[in-house]
Amino acid sequence: MTNYDSNGRERPLTIIDALYFTMVTISTVGYGDMSPINEPDLRIFSVCYILIGITIVFKNLAFIFSAPIRMVRVGMLALIESFDPTPRTVDTSGDGFSDTHLPKYSDGMSGEMIDLNGNGIADFVSYPSPFVYWGQELLPAFIVMVLIQLISAVIFCELLPDLKLGVALYHCFITATTVGYGDVSISTQSARLFSSFHILISVSWLGALLKNYEVLIDKREAQIAHTMLLTRMLNPDEVHAMDKDNKGVDKLEFVVNMLILLGVKLCDKPLEWNDVRPFILKFENLDKDNDGRIAHDELDLFVEQEKALYPKAAELCRELENEGKLTAGRRNWDLLRHTHHSLSWMKRSIHPSVRPASNATKNHILPV
Repeated sequence: MTNYDSNGRERPLTIIDALYFTMVTISTVGYGDMSPINEPDLRIFSVCYILIGITIVFKNLAFIFSAPIRMVRVGMLALIESFDPTPRTVDTSGDGFSDTHLPKYSDGMSGEMIDLNGNGIADFVSYPSPFVYWGQELLPAFIVMVLIQLISAVIFCELLPDLKLGVALYHCFITATTVGYGDVSISTQSARLFSSFHILISVSWLGALLKNYEVLIDKREAQIAHTMLLTRMLNPDEVHAMDKDNKGVDKLEFVVNMLILLGVKLCDKPLEWNDVRPFILKFENLDKDNDGRIAHDELDLFVEQEKALYPKAAELCRELENEGKLTAGRRNWDLLRHTHHSLSWMKRSIHPSVRPASNATKNHILPV
């Protein structure tokens, strides 16, 4: 492999040079100051290593750096939200207490308050303007990105005395974007060592920032779709389509179909009425007296029935293990176990003898 010192002379490869070449290669920065010239085996290895670096290494690094970006974003949005003048609660019962929390679908600064039924009381808070939304969502992580480059530029100036701050800052941003022109020479061992860490942090942070941007696009589209669905007038065909049993549209049918129109997904697929029907049948099976509610004794019976399924689930896992289908068996077992824990929690939460409602809880139950 061709490697040059600060005077343009070839010199042996060191561990720091190898680390530097590795980072420059798998990050696709590619300065061009080190390359496998006239070495076919090393060229083949480099191509394979680049593919691994792009698809596995830096993809996972971008995922890891998504966590600190979320922390910065959440912290900054919490700070911004403390200055948001939009009320978080309203008085819906007429008792003079604003104890009903308004649905809010954006952190930080909010949009306007929307009154759906014209009674003068807001029903939910709309999304903010595009300038506010994108500013408060992306600006914190972008500021951190700029600070990383500023600090890195100062360090490069210390490690390369002939390098000016403006050129160093230019080099840092060109590196972070993986363009890597190679017009700024990183020739000393100390500079290459720091450059390896600079590439790792900067490229990973930018990758996580771009990944977060895609998530924010989906979030923005969901905000707009939700508000449009709540504020627009439903046409007669949509309302008639909600009636699944030809008995008129009840509350359940209306809510579920509104969620379907909103584009809610179940297991990464658009929600359909057929996805809801098994849960309705499950409810009807629990509701023995057909009064539309599951009584405590009915819930107790259901928990016992679920417990009875445990031996069958364990046997299913053993059969799937023997057939080499351990993953499917574990998934079924975990699903059943999660269902049991959820039902047990539900029983403890609503059974008066186990968990009586406090006065504070009763005061927050509003009439329907």
